[in-house]
Amino acid sequence: MLRVPAWCEESAEIEVNGESVDAGISPGSYAKIRRTWRPGDTINMELPMPVRRIECHPYVAENAGRVVLMRGPLLYCVEQADNHDVAPRDLMLNGKEPTVRFKPDLLGGVTVLQAEARSAAPGAGWEDRLHRTVHPREGQTQTHATRVTAVPYYAWANREPGTMRVWLRNRWPESHDRRHLERPCDGRWRHLLGHAARLASRPVCPAGLIHRRGTSGRAALHGRRMLRWGCVISMSDGLAGG
Repeated sequence: MLRVPAWCEESAEIEVNGESVDAGISPGSYAKIRRTWRPGDTINMELPMPVRRIECHPYVAENAGRVVLMRGPLLYCVEQADNHDVAPRDLMLNGKEPTVRFKPDLLGGVTVLQAEARSAAPGAGWEDRLHRTVHPREGQTQTHATRVTAVPYYAWANREPGTMRVWLRNRWPESHDRRHLERPCDGRWRHLLGHAARLASRPVCPAGLIHRRGTSGRAALHGRRMLRWGCVISMSDGLAGG
């Protein structure tokens, strides 16, 4: 039996003595070859390693709209050392497939990925600001085309100090189904958001008065839960809802 890695999602081939065999190849399982074996028989197994974009589960909000690059079992990352003209956090990959290139003189010899991207840094209106009221065309993001180089994750932090990024913003092709990137609005979400709206309409209780108001444990739990799910209310709002 031969192990077929889960990352080899398609086009794996097995040959015995130069002839292709049907061994029931399935990613993440074992291929079985049943025959009468003779001395000198050879088995060749070909595992293609195309570049893949891996996305996260939609419930992981921090990685919504982002992907990682993988080639075979290798995870890749973007280091500042290879991309001096752009900050890795500002990169947005486009829909073109990255190219694969072996560099024998880099880090003892590694295969790098080179991809077309855009640098999408925040506009000028964001200096020294964490949030703001939305105004059309104020501080729009400025982008410019660039080419990004990614190295295997195991090889990073072996050169000069600099930033690194694994999860990269991704520009999906127009034909890509993006419904999975939207947050689900099931009954739990509707309940939490409705509770948040009710709390937002109440006066905020100063922290020193929380216990004197007899806040229940359930209200405190809801307050923490609101923050965990990303609703824009403060902890004091949640506690005041008792």
